[in-house]
Formats: sequence, structure tokens, C-alpha cells
Amino acid sequence: MPQCPRCGQILREVLATTSPGTRTAVEACLDGCAGIWVGREDLLAGLQPAMSDELLQVQEGAAAACNTRWDFLEVEEARRRGPKIVLKPEQLEQYIRCIRCGKQMNRYRWNMTSSIILDECPDGHGIWIDAGEIMQMRQVLQADMADSSKRGDVRARLAGVEAAYDAGARRAPRRPADESFLTWLLGVLGKDLNGW
Repeated sequence: MPQCPRCGQILREVLATTSPGTRTAVEACLDGCAGIWVGREDLLAGLQPAMSDELLQVQEGAAAACNTRWDFLEVEEARRRGPKIVLKPEQLEQYIRCIRCGKQMNRYRWNMTSSIILDECPDGHGIWIDAGEIMQMRQVLQADMADSSKRGDVRARLAGVEAAYDAGARRAPRRPADESFLTWLLGVLGKDLNGW
């Protein structure tokens, strides 16, 4: 088994469910920093790390998760203990090496505008997700969904106002271009210039 690129502990396989519903094995640092390696083959199989409950629970070290979701009892036990190694912020900023090819990994901003920085192999072997980053990804996605639903509510209200305005504007009498404003206004009021 490969070693963790952050803390040097042995990585263990953890099963995660892909979006088509199949299972794939990723490597996790269960005895150390709680980082997760997601390989290219896992991503191509449809694994979405930000949406994976299994990977979230591994990173959180949840003690109350049910054993039926895991195929290895040592994974559950390691999750109960939680990460043994807590990395300092400056350690998380260091560049790491790919566990497959050994090349220095590139860093990129997940979801373009978020503050989450992931490490990616330059040859496309996979990505490294540090402890806590899956929860941060979920929070970004939830905030985006809340914003989009709020935008939808505002759009619906604006559409209603526009429709009401358009309906009201159609009912209001319009002044012909060749008629003076005063003549038009008196006509709306039911009067004419002679009867005023």
C-alpha cells in the first residue's frame, strides 16, 4: 500500500459509492491526517467526492456510523479513533507528491471561486483531498443551492410584478399621438373641452 503524501502513514482502502451506484476503492489516511486519495479511475467511474457520504464520514471520523456501510472492520475502528496526526496550516500549504508517479502535484482552486485548494497529479493520476475539505465542499454546494433557490424566488416575484404591470398597462387607456394631453385626460375622465 502507498504512503500518505502529507504525513507518511500507510494508506488503506475505503469503499465509496459512485453516482451510478457502483462501489470503488479509494485510499485514505486512517491512521494519520485523514486525507483521501481519489484516483482517476474513481473519478471516471462517477465518484463525486463532495457528494460522497462515505468519504465525508471518513474525514469526520464519525464514531456513530453504522458498520454495514463498510466492508473492513479496521476502517470503522480507525474512524472511531479519528486522525492521529493534526497538520498545521503551513503543512497543508506545502506541495505534495503523487502517490502513483511521485511527481510534484499541482494545486488548484476547487469550484473555481471557493477557498478549497486541492492537489492534483500533473499526469492525471488523481487528486488528494485533505482532512475537512469534503465538508467544506458540501458547505459551498449547499450555499450555492440556497443562493440559486433565493434567486429563483426573486425571479418568480419579479415575473409576477412584471406580469401585473403589463396587465395594468394594457388596461390603461393610451393617448393617441395626434391628441393633446389635456384632451386625452379629459376623455379618460369622461369630459370634453366643450363641456368643461
